[in-house]
Amino acid sequence: MKISDVDLNLLPLFDELIRTRKVSAAARALGMSQPASSYALAKLRKLFNDPLFIRTHAGLHPTPLALKLAPAISKALRTIQDEILLEPEISFQARDETRTFSINITAAGAVIFVPPILEHIATARNITINIVDHPADQLHHLMESGKVDLACGFLSGIQEMNLHRQLLFRNPFVCIARRSHPRLRGVLTREQYLLEEHAVVRRSPHESTWLDRELKQRGIQRKCKITVPHALNIPSIIENSDLLATIPQPLAERFCAAGDLQMYRLPVELPLLAGYQYWHTRFHRDSAIIWLRRATSELFRVA
Repeated sequence: MKISDVDLNLLPLFDELIRTRKVSAAARALGMSQPASSYALAKLRKLFNDPLFIRTHAGLHPTPLALKLAPAISKALRTIQDEILLEPEISFQARDETRTFSINITAAGAVIFVPPILEHIATARNITINIVDHPADQLHHLMESGKVDLACGFLSGIQEMNLHRQLLFRNPFVCIARRSHPRLRGVLTREQYLLEEHAVVRRSPHESTWLDRELKQRGIQRKCKITVPHALNIPSIIENSDLLATIPQPLAERFCAAGDLQMYRLPVELPLLAGYQYWHTRFHRDSAIIWLRRATSELFRVA
């Protein structure tokens, strides 16, 4: 196959299908109609001579070839975005400027995000960062008004009209329990996962989260013993009980390194959790915001 044989416009659809496992969701993310996205998927299948995605009761399931192609396609798209489709050279020089940036990120996300960003701005004496955590449905107005410069993370309820976004990470979910849990040994089975009680992260007790919906599609309903609004509440609860918690892997790794916790692979395959950075189109050419989002992209690439 030669590069001239490939319609590069098809690759973003492949990337979104790997992330969402749904044609309709991928179409929405790319601003396509569902018929157009279905037609594009058919072209992808013909191009690679492979089904790529098989329909199941839980959504589209990638074939071995699709899973093999996914990292390379994601990397290629990111390289094009970051190194070819560059904004004009920026005039913002962090060392010489005085500026306060407001970045929206959850408290748990800040655990991973804040240390490297502080290190990055250590030599910029007059640059300060305000970390805020607003509900996703309020962010569009706050970003349009300039009260929030950048929103980072998995924001399923954000209104994307007039917002730009850039992929920062894709993380798997894992399960954690205390090391001395009396009933867990070795591999966590589906039966054990269903039998055990769970600590669940939800902003409000009756909220249905992305994770809830993905598990439900796969026939899994957790026995919720306690809900907490922030993932940072999880370690102390898990260390002092027999509850399980299902959280993103980078967070689980930090919790396990700092406490008496054990990480387990989930007994069910879930899509990777995709996190983005968002900014409003009003500030797309703002040199300070360009500097900030480039810095953030680079930090997450390394982290």
